[in-house]
Amino acid sequence: MNEIQSLVDVLAGRLGRPVGLDDRRFRAIAYSSHADEIDPVRRTSILGRQAPPAVTRWLEELGVLRAAEPVHVPPNPAFDMVARVCVPVRFHDRLLGFLWLIESDGLGAEQLALAARCAEELAHELYGLHQQEREERGREVASVRRVLAGDSAEAELAPDARYAVLELLLVAPADRPLGTAVEVRVTEALDRGRRAVAPRHQLAEQHAGGATVIVSAGSDDEIARHAETLIGAACEELADIDDVAPAIGIGAVVASPGALPEAHRQARLAARAARSRPDLGPLVPWERLGTSALVAELLGDRDPGALVPPALRRLLRAPDADVLARTLEAYLEHAGDAPAAAAELFVHRSSLYNRLHRIEELAGIDIRSGADRLELHLGLRLWRLAGGSTGVEGDGVSARRSADAGGLPRA
Repeated sequence: MNEIQSLVDVLAGRLGRPVGLDDRRFRAIAYSSHADEIDPVRRTSILGRQAPPAVTRWLEELGVLRAAEPVHVPPNPAFDMVARVCVPVRFHDRLLGFLWLIESDGLGAEQLALAARCAEELAHELYGLHQQEREERGREVASVRRVLAGDSAEAELAPDARYAVLELLLVAPADRPLGTAVEVRVTEALDRGRRAVAPRHQLAEQHAGGATVIVSAGSDDEIARHAETLIGAACEELADIDDVAPAIGIGAVVASPGALPEAHRQARLAARAARSRPDLGPLVPWERLGTSALVAELLGDRDPGALVPPALRRLLRAPDADVLARTLEAYLEHAGDAPAAAAELFVHRSSLYNRLHRIEELAGIDIRSGADRLELHLGLRLWRLAGGSTGVEGDGVSARRSADAGGLPRA
């Protein structure tokens, strides 16, 4: 990194103007000193380590991501942004970043050629850093797998007082391919979490539907803060991607790495509940699951949609199944308290009773029967774990598949 900063400083000195280097997502890597006042965009990029989202969208519209030659970026009064030149930093065809030169008084051909040569040297340095980082991540993934297989003797996990597993899953429509853009955002969220702790206190293995994260810390509170940092970073990174959101399940905090395999199982079950029950929030500790934990334990790795009872399947075939399912759920969650259920649903009590009678007819049950109510209540929990889809396939609910199968339920 010292070599990169040195190259930036030398170029700034030879050009007699400020120079900055960003990665391909417009995050600041290195920048020269600024003798004069800089514009707000550059100040924000330096202090916040990243350009404002509106600015990055505008730069993308100008084609800087596709450029192979320097791009003259005009001033933008809307951002109070002065003119600059963007020199793509590419290792062969791979875009690694951007070299930024302030162009208030214009840049000649000789100066641009000098910047292009510097960009070539920076590309080699950045590529070397990327390769080193890739090797480090490979070792990290191997450590995660060893720990979760019960072998922590040679893992790269720092010893500490408390340990936990966080399972990050992505909530998205079943027919929505997640793609590279989502993967990159998850990677950045993990990196932000990693930078928030000492080395080897977060180990992560990224997978198609999210990531598995092992955390070591001095206390339960530290682990809770790290989980909040991670979900906050994931929410921010994915905020501008439609119909994709993160959910994190946290297994029980343990005192020994040897207990982490069981904590991982709990984290996975908690994450499944988190993505299917928005009322729980995007961050769900195992201990907060209540009866959902019991259902998840009994379910194991089986498809929850296949276990939805026939009575509920019949109800879910109705054209107004969404309304009826919400009505039944509210009624059962309030232990049959009709006024409380009606208040939650914002309907008159007579309307609630009409819906309950319709539910009895469609499902073929007696709402006054304790056995029937228990069957429907458990069925609703399974249905939620399956993604809450009201479509049916044959005799079973059309459940949306889990992250391991490439599709994710949308809560």
